[in-house]
Amino acid sequence: MTGQVINSVNIRFINLQRHGQLCDVNAIHPGATKRIKTLKGNAFSIKASQLFNALPRWLRDCNGQSLDSFKLKLNKFLGTLPDEPKLPQYHLRASSNSIVDQLAQRRADGIF
Repeated sequence: MTGQVINSVNIRFINLQRHGQLCDVNAIHPGATKRIKTLKGNAFSIKASQLFNALPRWLRDCNGQSLDSFKLKLNKFLGTLPDEPKLPQYHLRASSNSIVDQLAQRRADGIF
């Protein structure tokens, strides 16, 4: 899939033998102010990279397949995630309803 879509925000991909394909997330300088950390942490390139890195390896390692094939697999996978909105008297298994938190909870539960 690499090279099949426009990468206008300069997200860099790395391929690690142990972990597969990941987005290289730039670390935030530890001396940065809280406001700068918040702004950078909420930037699209950071959030998109975190979301991509949270996906299972079989979905991230998508080189050599078409964009449509990746989208079909992604859609099918996302359909398996629970939708647990924060409501009164409703217990959330994950710390929030975000996809990243739901995937982290599934890993903790040993689902994948």
